[in-house]
Amino acid sequence: MTMARYQFTVTDEAGSVVPDANVEVRREQPGAPLAALKSDRAGITGISNPNTADADGYFGFHVAGGAYKIRAWLGPSGAPTFERIWRYVPIGLAAESDGVDGVDAGILFSWDTGTTDADPLAGNIRANNASMASATFLYISKTSRGASNVESFLLALDDSTSTVKGTIVLSRPTDESQSTFDVTAVTDATDYVKVAVSNHSGVTAFAATDAIALQFYRAGDKGNTGAAGIDGASALTVVRVVDLTGADPTTAYEAGDTLDGKVLATNDIVLRAKPIADAANGVYVVPASGAASRHPAFTAYDDHCGRFFGVKDGTSKGKLFGCTSAPGGTLGTTAIPIPEFTSGGAAGHNRIINPSGMIAQAGLASTADGAYTGFDQWLALTQSNPVTPSALTNVEDGTPYMMRITQANASAQRFGVIQWLETANCIDLRGQSVFLTARVRMSASTTLRVAIIEWTGTADTITKDIVNSWTNTTFTAGQFFTSTSTTIVATGSIALTANTLASISLSGMVSGSMNNLAVFFWTDPTQAQNVTLDVGKVDLKRSSVTSVHEARSYQEEMALCLRYYYSIGGASASQRIANGFAFSATVFACFIEMKAESGMLKAPTVSSSAASDFGTIIGGSLPTPTAITSAGSTPVAVGFDVTVSGATAGDGGLLRAANTNARLNFDARL
Repeated sequence: MTMARYQFTVTDEAGSVVPDANVEVRREQPGAPLAALKSDRAGITGISNPNTADADGYFGFHVAGGAYKIRAWLGPSGAPTFERIWRYVPIGLAAESDGVDGVDAGILFSWDTGTTDADPLAGNIRANNASMASATFLYISKTSRGASNVESFLLALDDSTSTVKGTIVLSRPTDESQSTFDVTAVTDATDYVKVAVSNHSGVTAFAATDAIALQFYRAGDKGNTGAAGIDGASALTVVRVVDLTGADPTTAYEAGDTLDGKVLATNDIVLRAKPIADAANGVYVVPASGAASRHPAFTAYDDHCGRFFGVKDGTSKGKLFGCTSAPGGTLGTTAIPIPEFTSGGAAGHNRIINPSGMIAQAGLASTADGAYTGFDQWLALTQSNPVTPSALTNVEDGTPYMMRITQANASAQRFGVIQWLETANCIDLRGQSVFLTARVRMSASTTLRVAIIEWTGTADTITKDIVNSWTNTTFTAGQFFTSTSTTIVATGSIALTANTLASISLSGMVSGSMNNLAVFFWTDPTQAQNVTLDVGKVDLKRSSVTSVHEARSYQEEMALCLRYYYSIGGASASQRIANGFAFSATVFACFIEMKAESGMLKAPTVSSSAASDFGTIIGGSLPTPTAITSAGSTPVAVGFDVTVSGATAGDGGLLRAANTNARLNFDARL
């Protein structure tokens, strides 16, 4: 069998070559088995897997076509000093993008033109007649073309109690030719299985060594009619068409109706996957007339979670969709996000700044509605009274930080946290799909809600508190949310178990009118005193599918935060704050450059702790400050005057901390 060639250079995220990296190649299929790597195109000589790139980071190999997961690392495999993973790498004609258009790629074999009842050899499949129209048996190797052991799968083809056990579909990717058979029995043999078939349709012959994809659709135990033919336990469900418009299943999914350009027939399977997810999304069976019912394998909310759907027909033919919601929702009430799964596209970088509350320059203290919490970039929104923020560390493996908000008041109330994104950091998301994920927890068993929100008014001139009515249960603009310049991209919820960490996700399509974007987490219903909300690893990316949260370093996160807020002081009782000179006997003029490389978002507002928290050294004297006032600011620098007495005009000096309470704050936040 001719192998596909793949070669690449191992680089880090910055594009720098990583020499001598360990490289591991696995199949993108259940169990993720190691791929059988070869050194030659004929596939004769094997090479080890894992292997090692050369001193220039180069590594190459031959392998059967398909989709692969490639991992490169340095150091111990379990605790690498460098690691990078590439998912769903397409290689060769059998790669995902080169598969049968509109048909699940299935299990790949090579066609053997022999007709005898014998082992067709590893990776091959043959029929007992040169014309498949006359074939009564298929002889199939227990090893796929990609060297995977598929014995258990093949022997289970006749598990149904129906006379006809199911349907085999053989597809040739190069020209989309297909041949189908009913399966009536399976017999085990040494290194291959004999599959008794009948009722052939489609092409009658394949050429020697043709790549052939095998799919099997099992018949239900009570017969092979209707929707029961699809195994409800399968991780991949094949549907005829997908509805992205959000049509009403009670009126728009009858036999004879047209959906996505295709006329529906009785027992067709329809995937409703409205991009701005709602509770009606899911899998439906087309009736002869009347309202469509949900597929029997998808009659509960949790049945959808983590499932994938392949599309056979319509404009989405050949595409893969996946449900990204976490278990715990209520069918018919909780939105079911089912975005298209794009294996090759980059999800982009996380737009959320300080996603776990690692940075808290302003200090954590009681926070009123619409005020910043102290966690950089995060605001608190409350129904009535202030809440108390605090920081969590080492919450779980992979979650070193989380933000905690405590409902500190005797009166129960709803509350939450929101982050608004600067226009420059989100304007490119106009017209794009976005995906939000986060790690969350509450101290009470309750519902947590989440939303992605657009501001369509003047850029960077937002209304920070976008709640119109906390008691309104319609989560749209003008109802729960404010109506002015507000568009709701998506809302969702999760039912939390007390003191149990969970993952929440939400996806939606951003409009072309968005100027600022926000993510909002809030409690529903009201929460009693001392109930806590923990939020961390908040991730918003340009994507239609979930991706791994990649934490930035402390230095990177701080650099992002400094564009909006900068606080100096508090390190020690003698910390140097700023240089200056005595403008007069009573005015010591100081100047500070902002830390953000590109300057702050706008000219900051300057505030300070008490003047008595500071001291000065001017010439040879130590005048005591009695006041600190702003003398003008720009996004890149700030001047301020310190009122003293007894200074000598023209003398240079410095402003220093007199105790650890000393703080100068520069606020340029939205």
